[in-house]
Amino acid sequence: MQKSIIVRKEYSKRIRPFINKSLIKVLMGQRRVGKTYILRQLSKDIRQLVPNANIIFIDKELDEFSAIRNNKDLYTYVNTRLQDKDNYLFIDEVQEIVSFELALRSLLNEEKCDICLPYTPCGHQGIEDFRGR
Repeated sequence: MQKSIIVRKEYSKRIRPFINKSLIKVLMGQRRVGKTYILRQLSKDIRQLVPNANIIFIDKELDEFSAIRNNKDLYTYVNTRLQDKDNYLFIDEVQEIVSFELALRSLLNEEKCDICLPYTPCGHQGIEDFRGR
């Protein structure tokens, strides 16, 4: 089934200046408001700007990513898919991964990839660990 997509150019335009900066980009908002579509649009923009970009897109709503349950699984999964440069990590439903912030902090500090993720506040801790980063 083909879904119609509302292009949100203004949102991705606001995020673009932070691409390739040493910080984690977090799109916060309620469920079902389009954060994932903005993320997908941003990954397409990156692929146009960086033709050799290595885009790693994890969607925790898909069964193929069900083995990624905690920070160790996430770190291992990402590390096995990294290339020498131009790595971009997108994770949808990151709050489904226990202690995800530990893996993301490590990947960021090791400068292995640029990280962007949508996040729905739902009582999980974790995302607070990224304030000021």
